[in-house]
Amino acid sequence: MIDSPMDPLVIETCLNGLHDLSGFGSIKLDELRHGYAVFHFDASLEMRNVNGNVHGGFIMAVGDITAAAAACSCGSRNVTLQGNFNFCKGIRVNGQRVLIEAKVVHEGRTTSVVELVFINETGDICVKASFTTFSKGRICPKNRCLTHEESLDIAYGNFAEVGREPF
Repeated sequence: MIDSPMDPLVIETCLNGLHDLSGFGSIKLDELRHGYAVFHFDASLEMRNVNGNVHGGFIMAVGDITAAAAACSCGSRNVTLQGNFNFCKGIRVNGQRVLIEAKVVHEGRTTSVVELVFINETGDICVKASFTTFSKGRICPKNRCLTHEESLDIAYGNFAEVGREPF
């Protein structure tokens, strides 16, 4: 429901941000070692917000993926408990390569803290972020991350459980 006396231009502006984000398949791993991960992507049109920059939601998702890889490289399956982002400079959608570097700064028995930065191709830090992750146990054959296909099967089961068709 939209408040009827609201200015139509305000309503249009609020709704302009609704669009599909994609480009996640273009994220590539550059380096992975104990407590450290580096990924990159090339800023493309499908990642954009209404201002012509990479969408903050895309940045947050890529940050989560990168932090998870750094935490996982320590040998534990992890889930994110908290993520904090400081957007320092917009990342223009212009094909530029953006690096995401993540370092585990605390590796505890049940939690890890990961700090990461997004760096544009001129070397500017555009985003600084920190994550706290919770360990779901050491990685072993019985406690590994599911494949894409396995997680898709679970998602289909979730839909079936509530009597809905996947979309």
